[in-house]
Amino acid sequence: MTVMLREKLFTIFETLKEKDPSLTPYKIALETALDPAHLRTALKGDRPFSDSMLEKLASHPALGVSLDQLFAWRMMDEYTREQIEYAIRELRPPPES
Repeated sequence: MTVMLREKLFTIFETLKEKDPSLTPYKIALETALDPAHLRTALKGDRPFSDSMLEKLASHPALGVSLDQLFAWRMMDEYTREQIEYAIRELRPPPES
């Protein structure tokens, strides 16, 4: 279950609604060629956020979020902190001698 990603998106949608009540998840789904029902069920936690869904959400300028951020939030839901830290260590270049 994706919690971090859903919470972050809920916060973004709430902030948008305060600024412009017409910017609903439904409208953003339509503007990004997402099926509004798929976005709704992902936000409810009934289906996962697919890569293509995240790509489409990241393409909407009003959300102000990058694809890397969305993927990172999803990763935080799927892996433990220790697993993420291990991956980061593995990605670091070796120290220069």
